[in-house]
Amino acid sequence: MPYIGNITQDFNVSNAMLDTDSVTSIKIVDGTIEGADIAANLDLSDSQKIRFGAGNDLQIFHDGSDSFIKDAGTGSLTLNSNLIALNNAGQTENMLTATENDAVKLYFDNSKKFETMSTGVDVHGTLRADEIKLQGDNQILKIGGADDLQLYHSGQNSIINNNVGDLRLESDIIELLNHDSNEFYLRASNGGAVDLYYNGSKKLETKSTGVIVSNQSNNRILDVHHTNGDNAYIAFLDQNTTDNSIVRLGAIANEMTIFSGGSETLRLTSNRDVNIPNDSKKLQLGAGQDLQIYHDGTRSWIKNDTGGLRLSVAGGSNRVDINKGAVDEHMAKFEADGAVELYYDNSKKFETYTNGCTVTGNLNAGNVDLADNAKARFGASNDLQIYHDGTASFITNTTGGLNLNDTGGYFRVKSDDIKLEAANGEDFLECDANGAVKLYFDGGEKFVTRSGGVTVSSTLGIANVGGDLAGSGGGQDYMGIRDSSANFAFMVKTSGTNNGFVGIGETVPLAPLHIKPAANVSQLLIEQNNATDGYALFQDGPNGGHLKFMRHINGSETQKLLLRNDGGLCFGTDSATANALDDYEEGTWTPDLNANISESNVSSRYVKIGRSVTAQFYVNIPGTFGQAAGASDTSLVISGLPYAAGSNSFHTGVIDVGNGGAAGAYLRVSGGASTLSVLVGSGSVGTARTHLRGNTIGAGDYVIGSITYQTA
Repeated sequence: MPYIGNITQDFNVSNAMLDTDSVTSIKIVDGTIEGADIAANLDLSDSQKIRFGAGNDLQIFHDGSDSFIKDAGTGSLTLNSNLIALNNAGQTENMLTATENDAVKLYFDNSKKFETMSTGVDVHGTLRADEIKLQGDNQILKIGGADDLQLYHSGQNSIINNNVGDLRLESDIIELLNHDSNEFYLRASNGGAVDLYYNGSKKLETKSTGVIVSNQSNNRILDVHHTNGDNAYIAFLDQNTTDNSIVRLGAIANEMTIFSGGSETLRLTSNRDVNIPNDSKKLQLGAGQDLQIYHDGTRSWIKNDTGGLRLSVAGGSNRVDINKGAVDEHMAKFEADGAVELYYDNSKKFETYTNGCTVTGNLNAGNVDLADNAKARFGASNDLQIYHDGTASFITNTTGGLNLNDTGGYFRVKSDDIKLEAANGEDFLECDANGAVKLYFDGGEKFVTRSGGVTVSSTLGIANVGGDLAGSGGGQDYMGIRDSSANFAFMVKTSGTNNGFVGIGETVPLAPLHIKPAANVSQLLIEQNNATDGYALFQDGPNGGHLKFMRHINGSETQKLLLRNDGGLCFGTDSATANALDDYEEGTWTPDLNANISESNVSSRYVKIGRSVTAQFYVNIPGTFGQAAGASDTSLVISGLPYAAGSNSFHTGVIDVGNGGAAGAYLRVSGGASTLSVLVGSGSVGTARTHLRGNTIGAGDYVIGSITYQTA
């Protein structure tokens, strides 16, 4: 194909290619390039366009700032491909991909955010829209991995359907209104009230202290109705009350009833009386129910447990009378600013006056009530005094001792707090309700009970505890500490067999220290003071288990040494029988040299650890052993090893010949043998080692050797 060179004027081109840089500032006449290939880049200046179509309908150009593909004419701009991708300029990020018969995907910063599917679209992340329309009734907006939340209109009603978990509306303010948005049904505020409305008028409002029910049109606040004639009631349930008939407030026949425990407790009658309809059920007043009024079926009670019981008159009344039921017989009279009179069978027996009181008849006193700081005093000099100062009660004795004698039963002193002290204020004993009991010596605190036990301020001396331990018999004595089940956690035999033996978890110690834990835990822990790192001794399993030596750090133990019950010794965390060290032995043996050599054994010893044997020998050679005929042909062999080597096992050792010998001589024992061969390397490649001959050893010197080998 021909090429076109530099063009300097208008020129028609047909079936040709433009040479590189062949187009200069002279333009190519419109329509003159037809069916041609451009051999290199086609460079156009800013805002210069490549235009297609008879009316220049499709244009491609760059205006100096942006690039454009512009459909300026009629019809649509169509891109045809089985895969269309829009990427960034560096081809490193997807912006849009469209695949034939598959999805169209939109990206943000190379992260897929929108994808078409055969059933619709899939949005990755948050979907923001001015409006979402589902055309037609029963078209459902489904939310959740299993379409758990569904919103739709059925044609008659709008429905929010939740299948799993709770349906929550989360907002600082939640409002339910009519469709015209001019009438509230419900309004809830974060940190504030929840309001319920009727016909736009608020009827119930929650408060920090409860709820307010109101009706501005009249005085009725809350109406509860029951339409079948039974009593109407309000039931109260907490998390522990499941039956709505247990606790309730109701109304029947113009009377109000209060139920608790499943039965009627209080009734306000139509006559405006307050009725407690059950015997022994009490009207209780005070934070601690200190004042109680009730009838037990036989008698009526007004009972006060704390402080005094006061009957006060005011408003012009000047007397309180207590009369028999018929009112015509006096029992007691209390005059304001005057006397108190007590009667027996309508006959006055006791009367107060300005200077004291008058008793008519004998005085047999039961209870004597005295005011705060008023004292009952006994003795010629008021030596014994009993009183209450408004805070505490006192029994004070100033002369001699205070004797409290009881000839039978219990001697009981009841008070929230009890204190015994000397006349000079020195403490003996102090008892606090729901608290400690303290014992003193010479005014100093020595013994205090605690919720978890006791605290002794100095030395604790424990006396012998006589009697039999349960199950032991034999009339033996023990001293020990029992656990919460009354079993001895720690005990010491103080008489009988094994006297002085100590048992920890064991009631019949069989050794000076017998430890038997209740669970699979260490029997002995050794730890330095104020440290968390120590060592523990532990028997692995009952009835003769392995004995473990453990490293104990912060409550966690790691095995360091294990003594197996079959006698083997394992190191670290190993416990396998095959790896156990089960033998240690030391001894002597007698080496025997051949090759017509006579010898005298000076020192030959061995050590056997498990299967490993180390044998050492020191043999003297006499003054003459005579290198007799044949000695030069005899290999030197040392026999008499204490144990034969294991089969298929070869081991070497060292040898030192004091006179003669050969350089590089060494010992070797073969598998299954109990003799040592003395060998010499040839020093030459290709030549086998040889046996050391007897005639190479001089007279009057020694042979020393050592070898370590494995037995079977």
